[in-house]
Amino acid sequence: MKLDKLKELRIEKGYSQQQFATYINISQRAYSYKEAGKREFSISEVENILKFLNVEPLELLDLE
Repeated sequence: MKLDKLKELRIEKGYSQQQFATYINISQRAYSYKEAGKREFSISEVENILKFLNVEPLELLDLE
């Protein structure tokens, strides 16, 4: 996942890490680790993030 793009979109849309964490049902601390690249997002978390941001998968996924 393009973590820099994820953070950019989250901030651009005015969401906090806590709001994202709550939506995908993880703690804010876990979300922080994942956004920083210290842990990986699960497939269901990625799906929820895409829905929450209302973006196309190619915008965030690193499929190269």
